[in-house]
Amino acid sequence: MNTALRQLYERARFVGAQSPRTVGVEDELLLVNQQTGEMGNALGVVARLVRMGWAPSYDDIHTHLLIGATHPVLGTVTTDAGRGTLEWISNPSSSMLNVAAWRGDTLDLMVVLAREMGEVILGVGRQPLTRGGKELWVPKGRYEYLIARFGNQIHHIPETASQQVHIGCRGTEDMVELVDDFLALSGVLTALAANASVFHGAAHPDALASRQRIWEEFAPERVGVPAQPFHTLNRLIAWMCESEYLFRKEEVGGITRYALDGQPFGTSESVSLANGEFGKHARYHEACLWQDARARHVFGTVEVRPCCQQPQSAGLALPALCLGLAENTSDRRALLGRHPWDAWRASRNSAADHGMHGMVGLIPIHAILPDVLAIAEAGLRSRGLGEEAL
Repeated sequence: MNTALRQLYERARFVGAQSPRTVGVEDELLLVNQQTGEMGNALGVVARLVRMGWAPSYDDIHTHLLIGATHPVLGTVTTDAGRGTLEWISNPSSSMLNVAAWRGDTLDLMVVLAREMGEVILGVGRQPLTRGGKELWVPKGRYEYLIARFGNQIHHIPETASQQVHIGCRGTEDMVELVDDFLALSGVLTALAANASVFHGAAHPDALASRQRIWEEFAPERVGVPAQPFHTLNRLIAWMCESEYLFRKEEVGGITRYALDGQPFGTSESVSLANGEFGKHARYHEACLWQDARARHVFGTVEVRPCCQQPQSAGLALPALCLGLAENTSDRRALLGRHPWDAWRASRNSAADHGMHGMVGLIPIHAILPDVLAIAEAGLRSRGLGEEAL
């Protein structure tokens, strides 16, 4: 199983050595009722986009359930876990400026559509009033199995929203290095984006990025930052094979369904190497490993995940920062060499609680930020595309 999984990563579509890294963004956006502040209705926006001519997409289990709409240029707007959470998924591009333009046009449109429904889009990381529960999930087939596996502990997830970025990798070594480095930088990124301290109708000054802590409540072994860096593809693959395969998709009597698995992926009897099925199993498994940075063989990218959603005026500042850090390898590695892994790892939860006043070892995160910003700006300038303006 390890060999088959490693081959998927080795065959990923990577960026050429002399080409700019590609970038893509996944924006989770919270809708609330303009009058009450309670969770809004994401499906209403999606339905309006379809009526405007965007191509519809439907749930793979409940095939009558509209879940998304796609535009050939602007990308895809879909529903996320919460009934009040939209997700915009950009097309990949070699220019962050393209992605920023697509995002701006799409957000402007969604703001108008939300207003028609008496709702607004909040640029924050957590619903300010609505408390999560089973009834607040979008009724997608796969979510039923997540709830069955994790129970009530998972019900805060529909309250949350993040801004995630995919960065194109140049090969497996580069991919693993970027995964490790962005895992180490999780605390810095969490602090910069900390925007989820108001929830359940109250302010929580010691939980500035509270969405980070939510993940640990139900799946601590597959979220956050691992105890050790991976260093090599073999170690990353070994961890994936040892991790629980949550659920699989299968065809039974012509009906598509999911089924709980619960076995380590590498030894699960349901994972077949035959008939091209292994790639599907690997894709489902990879998508349910929720660490703050993860390798995605499907896209040939590293996905950076710790950031709370930001106000619309912030644009793509955080994804641009991540892209710049990825491009400036030497200075990024020098920065990370200042502190041991354990200090960087601990900074994640310190930042989730205290934001800029979180600590990397004995150093407050805000003291590190000037160097982080300078490294990222130099990385963006090296691309020669003007993206540093973001």
